[in-house]
Amino acid sequence: MKPVAKSPLRERRVDDKPWYKQFWPWFIIALPLTSVVASFLTLWIAVTQPDHEVLNAEERLLLHKGLKAQPVKPAKQNPIPDQSDVDAN
Repeated sequence: MKPVAKSPLRERRVDDKPWYKQFWPWFIIALPLTSVVASFLTLWIAVTQPDHEVLNAEERLLLHKGLKAQPVKPAKQNPIPDQSDVDAN
């Protein structure tokens, strides 16, 4: 009887190292862990930093000049002028 030659494709590689001493498990764990760390960093920045007032262009210009913006009156207190009073030339 002739001995059967072992194919290199059928041989299984046996790792002597435990899983925690190998590269790939730590690489796979590190991918989602970086997202978790980044999320906590974003949360920390959001909680510790003050909210800044959002200004439009006119308010920014007035603030730059050292003036104060006048509050806008509600429409009931500041009605739109009647267009019938305007001359139709």
